[in-house]
Amino acid sequence: MWRKICKEELRETRKVYFVMFAILLAAGIISLVVMRQTALYPGDTFGGTPEEFDVRSVLSIGSILGMYVLWIAAMVVYVVYTLYRFDRGVFGGEGVF
Repeated sequence: MWRKICKEELRETRKVYFVMFAILLAAGIISLVVMRQTALYPGDTFGGTPEEFDVRSVLSIGSILGMYVLWIAAMVVYVVYTLYRFDRGVFGGEGVF
């Protein structure tokens, strides 16, 4: 019985988790491309005056911060969706009780 419940739950949740992890993978690949294109070379710095505005450093920092935001959002979505599925599975229409 437990095996059937787990199999059904995985079948129901894999669509959402697959999309979520595919988005994270795509964002990671895009971030790697951006980081490779905006890599700092010897002598480059993040400091400087506004006249020395460096687009590469802004893209690099934006890429890193974007990945942090995506990872945090993915963790929140994962927890919320898991709790939703648990509540629906135990107490909802498809529940055991």
